[in-house]
Amino acid sequence: MSKQRRFHGPKLASDEYPAIKSHNNHYESVPMPSWLPAFKYQGRTSPHMLAIAGGKGGCGKTTTTVGLARTLAREASRHSGVAPSDRATDRPLVVDADSDMPDVHHVAEVSREPGIDQLVDGQSVNSVTQSSERFPGVRFLTTGRRGAIADALGRIRSWDGPVLVDCPPGSSPDAVRPLRHADAVLIVTTDEPASLDDAARTVRTARRLGTQQVGVVMTRRTRESPPSAVGGCRLIATSPFVSAPFSHQQVERSWERVVQQVWNRSSAVGTTSEGIFTD
Repeated sequence: MSKQRRFHGPKLASDEYPAIKSHNNHYESVPMPSWLPAFKYQGRTSPHMLAIAGGKGGCGKTTTTVGLARTLAREASRHSGVAPSDRATDRPLVVDADSDMPDVHHVAEVSREPGIDQLVDGQSVNSVTQSSERFPGVRFLTTGRRGAIADALGRIRSWDGPVLVDCPPGSSPDAVRPLRHADAVLIVTTDEPASLDDAARTVRTARRLGTQQVGVVMTRRTRESPPSAVGGCRLIATSPFVSAPFSHQQVERSWERVVQQVWNRSSAVGTTSEGIFTD
């Protein structure tokens, strides 16, 4: 039997997850697939699948996703003393879940195919993920047709290393779908008012879905002092807006801080009632 959760506010359903509208205009009864809760946190102190999300396009989601994956690969190499193997399934995997405006393959300088379409058509995860000379130690899964995204996200649960999902912008069913599968979400925003509003909306969406919010990463475009939280989700790193972020030391330090906050935390770390990490 599918589980029931109570949601209040904007409709988050799609054909894949139908909602029942009640007389008081709330979407109260949302059938949840029986497998979904197993994908959420179960006593772990770091996520296996992390969604990188934000409401506004161009806020830095793809750059942050790839930058975090590179930081994780470098850290793994430092700890092991061995150069990262691009074929190892314990390496970070970046997944492009944006069917409309895919960008990961441009940033990583890899081919558009193979990718998600080939994965759901039956090829193995190893055979459809690609390595990048620009980002050694990181594997990339390029996007595919919209209807294949959910299936692909389920199939890559077998990946041994951390999975970072670059989400579509906005709050459409396409943008919400990765949040349903991910263990947790990192919200990316600029310090501009419109982007902050969209980020707060993403936080609220994640809470309705029961997806942990590990924090907010902010790209500074103005001289305004950054807030300590967005939508109640704490700010864990800021970085300047620069033209070459992958070679900028301050940006790299912000990614290192996120890795420390999200993945390298002790078992003493807990969450508040709203799912925000606290020391």
